[in-house]
Amino acid sequence: TYELMKNGACERLRPESFGDYRDSFFIDYVIRTKLKGRNLNSLFINNRNLLNKLKVVSCNNQIIEIKDKLESGELVYMKIEKQKNDLQNLKSIELLNIPGTIDTFVYLINGYEVYGIDRIKDTVELIKSIDVVIGDIHFTVPDDAFRDLFFPNFCETLYSIKPIEAFFHQFGKDEYIYLYIFGKNDQNLENFELRRVQTFMAKLIFNKNGYVGRILATWGELNAYQWGCPNFIGF
Repeated sequence: TYELMKNGACERLRPESFGDYRDSFFIDYVIRTKLKGRNLNSLFINNRNLLNKLKVVSCNNQIIEIKDKLESGELVYMKIEKQKNDLQNLKSIELLNIPGTIDTFVYLINGYEVYGIDRIKDTVELIKSIDVVIGDIHFTVPDDAFRDLFFPNFCETLYSIKPIEAFFHQFGKDEYIYLYIFGKNDQNLENFELRRVQTFMAKLIFNKNGYVGRILATWGELNAYQWGCPNFIGF
């Protein structure tokens, strides 16, 4: 991924190459595999560059606050908090051993699959809570929307790994808010190769009635579609 970016190959791919159609292939994959059975549809697949970005008024490694107005004039406010936890304090950890090797990977934590982590670590970072206010309606996002997202990236940028961002989408009379979250496990200045960062791309979807659902791509899925190129859009 880094070599592609360094050499400018992302911009010079041949017309017949996979790279020119990377985004279309990725979107097709997401629609086929990520929406069915989740009460979601292709309406929620978007180019963020064409949406209205909501203002981040405060961002540090523990708390992000987003505050802006929708086209209807209603105020929207979002607060995302992070927490650290001792991995051993979690109820149960199931490991997966690769046959014929000594490699062991984290598979399940507390009975559910996890993203942004594959090896045992003493301390992990998780989202503690997400609170949303739209007009005079306040709701707290259920923790099953984010409890499996380890090492969420709050404020930093590393190539295609972006800070937490929120966007507004007006579709007819319906208004939606999208919250994008990336993982940053093993991200550091020395580790410039995205393929070595245990990440994910999650899109949490809200409307005035509360949390609608999410779309999530794993580290392996992102790598398969050359997400490290600067113009990668995603969903």
